[in-house]
Order: sequence, then C-alpha cells, then structure tokens
Amino acid sequence: MTDKGVGGASGPAKSPMEQIVACVELHRVRLTAMACESRISSPEEVDEVTVRLATHGEARTTDAGTFDVDAKISLEIVPVENDKAEADPVVDISAIFCLSYSLGEDIEVSDEDLSEFADMNGIFNAWPYFRELIQSAIARMGLPPITMPVYRIGPSEDVRVSAPDENVEEESG
Repeated sequence: MTDKGVGGASGPAKSPMEQIVACVELHRVRLTAMACESRISSPEEVDEVTVRLATHGEARTTDAGTFDVDAKISLEIVPVENDKAEADPVVDISAIFCLSYSLGEDIEVSDEDLSEFADMNGIFNAWPYFRELIQSAIARMGLPPITMPVYRIGPSEDVRVSAPDENVEEESG
C-alpha cells in the first residue's frame, strides 16, 4: 500500500500515528488543575536536589473530528541525601492541561491511536506551558530557579540540580 505525498510522490503507507501528526491542529490549551506545596522555608535547607518528573496523557473524543488530551505532569524535588524512591519531596508541583485538537475530515483513528498520541505528542505540546508554570511557582515559593530540560519523548530521567543558579545536569541511569 502506498500513500501520495507532497507533489503526488508515492511512499510507504503512513502509520496511524503519522496520519494523526500530519493533520492534527492544536486549538486551545487550558490549565484545568494545579497543586503545589513547599515543605521548606528557605533554599538553604537543601544543597543539591533531584527533580523527579512523571507524565501521563489521556485522550477523549469530543465531537466528530475533535478530541481533547488531558496532559498530567508532576514534579517532585527531593534532597540528594534523601534520594530514595520512598523519600518525601520537599517541593511538589502537579498540573493538568487540557489540549483541544481537531483532525482532518477524512481521518479515522482508534482509541488506542489517540491514547498513544496523548502520551507522546500531548505531553510534548503541553511541556512549554508546564515549564513556565514551574518557573513561576518556584519563584513564588522563594526558591532558586530551576531550568526545566526540553521534553524528550521516552522514559523520563531524574534531573540533579546543584546549588542555586548552577546548570542542570541529567543523571546517568
């Protein structure tokens, strides 16, 4: 099976994900939920921290040719000396962004395809909004800024942050 590309050129058939990505349009991004908590009163209480990130996207169809993605993203800041899976974070921030998309008229997608899109592209599209939210929330908590890394599709890695205003380094896993 072939597909006509730009200028009528033939090529291999596109996967359902490629078809979605090729014709999807993002129309709206809304912050629908947010929670944040700081359990420290001064940045001097911790020296080096690990930033743990978790993401999950959920898609739901709304009308013919449209769907929403709830992009759930959370961040936990844990002091390196307590850097264990069960350690309590000193800061946690979570948010849900609702992203509204439309598809082309002639495309049909399964719930599984939309779920895959939500987990990959939905989170990717919400990431800049989450980065801005983190910058603002951290500043309002009176803590040193954290420069969030760019979002990379795939398993997330913890990010280690040293003393205030130093560069972010990714931990090797």
